[in-house]
Amino acid sequence: MKWEINYVEGRRIVQVKPSGPMSWGDKKRLSEETLAAGRKMNVNAFLVNQKETAFGLSVLEINRLPAVLRDAGFGYKDKVSILLNPDSIKGSLLEFLQNILSLCPLQIKVFIDRQKATDWLKKKPLKRANPMFDC
Repeated sequence: MKWEINYVEGRRIVQVKPSGPMSWGDKKRLSEETLAAGRKMNVNAFLVNQKETAFGLSVLEINRLPAVLRDAGFGYKDKVSILLNPDSIKGSLLEFLQNILSLCPLQIKVFIDRQKATDWLKKKPLKRANPMFDC
């Protein structure tokens, strides 16, 4: 698994583009490096383009994904757009991923369209996302 992490100056977004099969350990390291790049540039918007990545997470791993991001240091002021290839994840698994992320106090959303993912990142962040849930 390899990835590129870039800062887009005009948009104030950290873009991440992993490629190849992604293990659970890769997901943790990628999350930590992505956040570190954002903190270095004082940016809270992250676009993770996983269109060239084999999704490969189990239901249990999807359930733990918000906790991994939180443990890496992502907070409720951070916004993460995850851009997926619809062919890489089956419909019910995609719905499960979206549900898990919506119940989490982090601002993370799954997209298929890059422009919609970028537009969402540009919107004013919520004061606090779903504070009654802890993931």
